[in-house]
Amino acid sequence: MQGLDEVRERWEAEEVRYREEGALVNAVHLVGRFLADLDALRLSTANPPDSAWLTTAHIATRFRVTGATVRTWCAAGRFDGAIRLDNGTWRIPPAAADAFAAARRA
Repeated sequence: MQGLDEVRERWEAEEVRYREEGALVNAVHLVGRFLADLDALRLSTANPPDSAWLTTAHIATRFRVTGATVRTWCAAGRFDGAIRLDNGTWRIPPAAADAFAAARRA
């Protein structure tokens, strides 16, 4: 898998850099960053929702609210069909955002 090889090469280079600098690195922090990279790789190679789906940032901009407000709305089920990805982010179908906007106008 090409993506996994890229992650491996990146982290081998990180290890060399830290050894050259003689830096003492918090191992837990490095492992966390490495696992985050692997998680991002897994999500990018999985079948994500259609790229036309909206992020919480899109919704926040559209309704002039914060991202935290949008996440609260998603958790409360205000957007039909919204899904929470493994990394904790939300994706909202465009039709659900339109329906939410119509309901707010009513």
